[in-house]
Amino acid sequence: MSTRIEKLKIRDFRGIASLDINAGEINLFAGQNAQGKTGVLDAIAAALRGKVPAEAVRHDAKRAEIFVELDNGTTIHRKIPASGKQTVVVKKDSATLSSPQGWLESLFSDEAMNPIEFIKAKDRQKKLLEALPVTTTPAECVELLESVGLGKADVAGLRTDSAHAFEVFGAVADKLKGDRKGVNAEVKQATAWIKQERADLEGIEDPSEKIEVLTTRLAEAKAAEGTRADRAARLENLQTKSAGLDEALAEARQRVTDLEKQAADVAAEIEGLEAAKPPETDAGENLADLEAELAELKEAKGAWDESQRRRGQIDAKELALADLKARQDALNKGVKLFTKDAPAMALARTPLPVEGLEYKDGAFYVNGTHLDRLSGAETTRVAVQFTLERVRQKGLHVVCVDGLEALDNAQREQFFSEMAESGVQLWATEVDHGQQGRGAPEGDGVLYVVMQDGAPESTKATIPEQPAEQSEQSGLTF
Repeated sequence: MSTRIEKLKIRDFRGIASLDINAGEINLFAGQNAQGKTGVLDAIAAALRGKVPAEAVRHDAKRAEIFVELDNGTTIHRKIPASGKQTVVVKKDSATLSSPQGWLESLFSDEAMNPIEFIKAKDRQKKLLEALPVTTTPAECVELLESVGLGKADVAGLRTDSAHAFEVFGAVADKLKGDRKGVNAEVKQATAWIKQERADLEGIEDPSEKIEVLTTRLAEAKAAEGTRADRAARLENLQTKSAGLDEALAEARQRVTDLEKQAADVAAEIEGLEAAKPPETDAGENLADLEAELAELKEAKGAWDESQRRRGQIDAKELALADLKARQDALNKGVKLFTKDAPAMALARTPLPVEGLEYKDGAFYVNGTHLDRLSGAETTRVAVQFTLERVRQKGLHVVCVDGLEALDNAQREQFFSEMAESGVQLWATEVDHGQQGRGAPEGDGVLYVVMQDGAPESTKATIPEQPAEQSEQSGLTF
């Protein structure tokens, strides 16, 4: 069963000296600035929330008091001394509650979106997203990460148990964006390194086959050079031997026959050797050329071997680059997932408390019209319906709105129409004392109070008057 405020009594709170009100369904406080309008709403909040600063006590008063009576008979009496401990007494069903503040916090919604702030907001999309009770869990976040090739380690140290899913998704997306920035830099660096290395190695060939051919040629040349040297030495020895034999022949003619025969043999051998002697070549110069060419080829082989080592490094770097690109792709998907898809999924399972409201393509629409392109009346309807839904989640069905002057006449009319049909009690203020053609809204159950110097200057009510009562809790006449 819904609960409303039936009576409100204020003493020495902020700029209000004394105020007694029998509430209606719509309670509107008008007047110029600094006349006490907002103080009425602050008093309601102070009575329910507590933790009121001592500065809230009116100047020269010893204490402020706020008394609230609900339509189910429950009473709330809060005393705020200028110095010392504040107290609150809550009587429910004639019994005084032992832990009143805990009960009060469960009664009143301090989180409902202020409809005026929403109507005036430049970024209504963000305002609405923040106000929606969208939830997620750490397990869901890990599951989403794994779906794109990431994991729990990628959000290590990040809280994923916030009350609002969009805070979590935003934090995860920011973390992934930071990681992606580092990976992008690594990919860029590795790609540039590979490109430069390949350019440096272009044109380097393996000279191994040429080295093998030249080595064979060099060995053959060296063998030929050895043969020529051997033949020259034998020829020189034989020529020396021939000369000796000639001398021996002169000295020992008696041995002419034998020596002549030997001489003839030697002469024949000499003739044969001279006939078989290869043509003269510059063998030394040929070998030097071959050896110089071989040295160059061996140096080229060293460069080739070094290029192969560097190619191995390139292959290893390309494997690492492939891993980096895979992570880069996963992070790109993760950022998109937690920036767009995950919020949309979470919203899809969240009841939207406004008729015709839907979320698609990263934006809110109402009956097919983008939220930022709604008419003033439609914007007001969305703001009020959303606020009412949040308020109805609590026991006290009361909405407090400060600053109705921000609405134009059409929006104001729409606002009061929505509130009148809602079954939720309204407490509101506006800078307007009736001289601008606005005044009290039409209908029953309306209390219209013009405030002047912290007290009602005039009151117009379409609700039954109730006699003032003596407060049993304070000993003061309220």
